Amino acid sequence: MRRFAWLGWALSTACWSLPARAELGADVRALLRARAEFGRVLRLKPRLLERGERLPLPLPPELLDPKNPSCVTVTVLGVPEAHFVIRFSSLDPSEPSSAYPEASTAGAIDVTRCGGGKPFLAGILLEMRSPRGVLETLMSVAPAGVPKLEETLPGRDPGVELLLGDPGPRPTLPPLPQRVERLSARARREAARSFEREELAASEGGSGTHALSFAAGCHQLTLLAEAGLPDSEPKVDLDLELVNPESDERVAVDHGDDADGALSWCAGANERLELRFVGARPGSQLTLTRARWDLPAGLPKAWGNEPRAALARLAWTAHVSLSHEPVYESLGVQGSSSLPVEIEPDACYTALLVPLRGEVRALSLSAFVHSSGEDARGASDINGTVVSFCAHGASHATLEVDGDGSSLSWLLSLWETGRAVIGSATP
Repeated sequence: MRRFAWLGWALSTACWSLPARAELGADVRALLRARAEFGRVLRLKPRLLERGERLPLPLPPELLDPKNPSCVTVTVLGVPEAHFVIRFSSLDPSEPSSAYPEASTAGAIDVTRCGGGKPFLAGILLEMRSPRGVLETLMSVAPAGVPKLEETLPGRDPGVELLLGDPGPRPTLPPLPQRVERLSARARREAARSFEREELAASEGGSGTHALSFAAGCHQLTLLAEAGLPDSEPKVDLDLELVNPESDERVAVDHGDDADGALSWCAGANERLELRFVGARPGSQLTLTRARWDLPAGLPKAWGNEPRAALARLAWTAHVSLSHEPVYESLGVQGSSSLPVEIEPDACYTALLVPLRGEVRALSLSAFVHSSGEDARGASDINGTVVSFCAHGASHATLEVDGDGSSLSWLLSLWETGRAVIGSATP
């Protein structure tokens, strides 16, 4: 009986997927014909992506020349029910949307940049949000851009978008002691080595500076103000910067639209930095909380302070435990690098990639396990990236790094982070 039930499900899935793929193919062909009239069109190989999978979209470097005034349009198509996003590895100040993922509507995304904005398309990343789906990618180059997608494919028009409603006034903050206790309780839950608090005073302009000393480790600072009345003026919006007073380099920044300010970073050695803040009520008293965690034990001291701090920050953000030294390490420079590694057939691994020197425009990491049926796993971020995978019976894997920048160098390290039963799903 189970066999017949499974067969019925498989047939129904196949019957649904054939028309869906036919519709997608027809849309791709129609778009190719229409956009070929305006300039060059490139079509990438279709890819089947699972939920959460990320796929770098490499654009040929010659298409990204900022001195060429032409426009480049990246179009991604799936079936109308599919949902996916494009992430930008670097932020374009002239395009505020590049600070956030660009989401699909009606199974399609159209992103255009012209002239000096084209380099910001380097290192873009496609992320699947639906359970799975086939995605097609077109890259169009035209002197003045191409018509909007819905002009060629009316079925991809999402219709009129409703204006965002008024969210109303900001909620009233809980009392200051209650917020401090919440931070203390969270630090205890996350096994912080220490939790401290101190009082600061804002100037008559609502700003201030405060010198701070830090031990090696990962730190989290939160600056809190007393809760005011719902209709009180002026509103409190604390913005923080942690600055190296000698070089004036900003170590960490929080410019969010929040009443309390918070930032975190990791230090490879003892440091003395300066906290700068604005947005407080004139002459008010503020409370600063400081939580600290030790650096992971599995960071080799031979790397030096800055690489250890960068990797610790990456591992902390990704909630990866590095209790022992890495099983593989490599240094590299800009360009593409393919790194073969030996792995244990029943082991799971996490690879961390961080930039060391130079200007970074794009930095991505992919892991390919040499096992039948295993898909590549990849991620991209100019500040560093994490990729986890399991061997599933394989004894070899390949790590691929793509770095774009000026005088760029990077450090990659691989840790064994667990064991998995061969044939089981990847954690």
